[in-house]
Amino acid sequence: MDGGLIFSLAIGQLADTLGYGPLFACLAVFDIIGALVLVVMMKRLTLPVTA
Repeated sequence: MDGGLIFSLAIGQLADTLGYGPLFACLAVFDIIGALVLVVMMKRLTLPVTA
């Protein structure tokens, strides 16, 4: 329940100290990593054989 509050405070502090440019760059990298993980996990997915 308090995780969202702590996350918001941490992101706000990061934006205050570093600025928004590096923050958005990190978010973009995390999106690419998430997409790659999704693709890798989908390749491992197998469909059950129906008889």
